[in-house]
Amino acid sequence: LVAQMSKTFKKPSGLITIAHKLTEIEHKTYNFLLKTAIDELSKNKDNTSHNGVFETTYSDIKSTMNLTDNRQVKNAMASLRANGIKIDNMVLKKGSEAWNLDTSFIGEWKYKKDEGVILYQIPHSILELLQKKYIFASINLKAISSLNNRHSLWLYEVITDYKNLNSGQITYTVDEIRYIAGLSKSYKVGDIKLKILSKSIKEINEKTNLNVSLVVNKRGVRIVSFTFKFYDREKDLGKERYLFRMWLYEYMLDIE
Repeated sequence: LVAQMSKTFKKPSGLITIAHKLTEIEHKTYNFLLKTAIDELSKNKDNTSHNGVFETTYSDIKSTMNLTDNRQVKNAMASLRANGIKIDNMVLKKGSEAWNLDTSFIGEWKYKKDEGVILYQIPHSILELLQKKYIFASINLKAISSLNNRHSLWLYEVITDYKNLNSGQITYTVDEIRYIAGLSKSYKVGDIKLKILSKSIKEINEKTNLNVSLVVNKRGVRIVSFTFKFYDREKDLGKERYLFRMWLYEYMLDIE
């Protein structure tokens, strides 16, 4: 399975701009489960009748996502079953349908020890997202597996999601960052910049195809939003636009 699996998959945007409270291992495991489900659905043209039950193995998950032992995966599966996922439109800026979703990441799951197979269920509402042609991002599993910071994972996906628009940049307010990062409202803005965004960007730049920089937007002395400027090093798309914007930003700072 692993040898034949492509490295990218189309992850619905609605599953990216959520409140991210998953650990690194849970996030990686969930991406693998979604990828496996999407691959299976693509083989069946009449996938609207699919019962939402898919199968994989501990070995496949570990080898693809750079995990070390079965217990890691088992604990991640249990957490994905127990924890809820809420999808709303607070930070969706690309015209998605106006509806809310409250469910679990996965439904029932079990390990068939005699066969060495994991059977897991995708909830109907999420299965619907995977079956229909909603807005999506092409997520690279190899890049995801290389990231060790849980905040790097969601930031990489959010930027990849917006990369589809060829905009080269995305801006989020402080409250939107708190929402996506799964942080409380009391989490200090300075810590968001230094402990979360700066560290995540450094890891993304070192380990993935993206080159990302951070611009802090202020109103007076108060930080009100963050702008992420980016380009894809592998495709070199938008690099000149990115460099020009960074030069212009620094030029305006010099003028002020």
